[in-house]
Amino acid sequence: MGEVEAVSFLSRRPNIEILEMNREYTEFELTKSDVSMANSLRRMIIAEVPTMAIDQVFITENSSVIFDEFLAHRLGMVPLTCNNIEKYNKLSECDCDEGCPKCRLVFTLDVKCTSDEVHDVTTEDLDPQTTNGGIDGDDNTVEPASVAWRLDAHILLAKLRKGQHIKLEAHAYKGIGKQHAKWSPVATVAMRPIGEIFLNEARMAKLSPEEKEDFVKYCPDKVFKYNVVDDKVSVDDPLLVTEFNDQCLGRKVTDSSKGSQTTTRVMDYVQIAWKPSFHFKVESTGVMPSHRIIQIAMNEMKKKLEYSRDSIRRLQLQDAIQ
Repeated sequence: MGEVEAVSFLSRRPNIEILEMNREYTEFELTKSDVSMANSLRRMIIAEVPTMAIDQVFITENSSVIFDEFLAHRLGMVPLTCNNIEKYNKLSECDCDEGCPKCRLVFTLDVKCTSDEVHDVTTEDLDPQTTNGGIDGDDNTVEPASVAWRLDAHILLAKLRKGQHIKLEAHAYKGIGKQHAKWSPVATVAMRPIGEIFLNEARMAKLSPEEKEDFVKYCPDKVFKYNVVDDKVSVDDPLLVTEFNDQCLGRKVTDSSKGSQTTTRVMDYVQIAWKPSFHFKVESTGVMPSHRIIQIAMNEMKKKLEYSRDSIRRLQLQDAIQ
């Protein structure tokens, strides 16, 4: 039995087909896989991809209406781009005591309102004190995403009236989303299984046009559509098959084909065949391109699997010796 399971596992060769990809968003299908692998990838994207985020804020002056804690929280949630995140160390893994250019990046903010108009303090006012972190490389600059991507609108941090002043120093460190959401590189990761919906055409043909329209309305997620010209019900959006749940399948449909009106369940008209495939939508917060997030997540997943494999082998060796 163990050999059969091993063969089944080894025969699984996950594959990715890119449907849409740009800097902010990637949509792809994971095929030849199962729920465990797909969900593991989703969790890796959310919680295991390392990024940079502000973790310590030292406020010297703050006469704005924003409390120090609120200001520090807003700074912590600012997405910071980093093209070469792997070249930085985590603070816990660095050989320094309290932070160095290899694990810590320093930003300063010093803004004072001198006019009668309200002054917006934004991420554009954050001044990086080190552009490359003291690390050799092509481009290790870490800066707010709105600055790095040259966006017209920057993230608002506070508003100042005349005479109000904010002066602080912020330290950014490397971390992962499992520690805190501010290190998560994605705004959202949507995953759903892919399946096919087959309609019982013979039974559908016996329904009247009014009954077919009612059939389409029975599913609130608009899985089906009815073509009046062809007098046919068809699947409108196959990706919504996951929304076609037991509650929808359990609804009743009126069937008057037998002379007297009877009710049957929707599942008598519909059959669902699930595929070993999953549809993903990944949206970046701006810390790095969306495809780069997926690539790093896969590398991190590979490391964990290799570590698990080596651990199992060590345990098997210990058992054999004993």
